[in-house]
Amino acid sequence: MFKKEDFKNGMVVELDTGDRRLFWEGRFIDSHGYIPLTYYNDDLKNMDRISMDENIDKIFLTHRVAYFGDFFRDDKLTKI
Repeated sequence: MFKKEDFKNGMVVELDTGDRRLFWEGRFIDSHGYIPLTYYNDDLKNMDRISMDENIDKIFLTHRVAYFGDFFRDDKLTKI
């Protein structure tokens, strides 16, 4: 089972809302902002009252990324 401490810079998550975010330095970021890793419990459920619907649904490794937008392209991701 994947745990919070297993996240490494450059991984991408897909939330149950369908949005994807890049993990970097303890945060899940996209072009709109970030969600701190501390908002998630060990089951990868969001504990923040404002954004509780943003649970982590899928986790990806990235490869051959040249631009920021590449982090979110299907052909640059491998689901783990």
